[in-house]
Amino acid sequence: VFISGELIYTFIFCWYGQKIQEACCLPSEALYGSNWIKYHKTVKYYVLIINACSNPIMLSAGGFVSITLSTFTDVCRTAYSYFSLLKALHD
Repeated sequence: VFISGELIYTFIFCWYGQKIQEACCLPSEALYGSNWIKYHKTVKYYVLIINACSNPIMLSAGGFVSITLSTFTDVCRTAYSYFSLLKALHD
């Protein structure tokens, strides 16, 4: 019960981290995908600056690993590998 609870708890953090990362790219993509070529030269300049400055927002754990679904997958694989190793050593 404890392990499944911890997996669900970790999955929720990773899922929301993934959603935040995906959502932060939407405004710059929508702006760049708009019909900005028809606008005045200064507006074009600002659109390019906004698009260039839009770095993805990522949640991180301790500043060294991003919290995304791929991280959750890596954690599950590593935990299962350690479990299999310990089980093989015990038998």
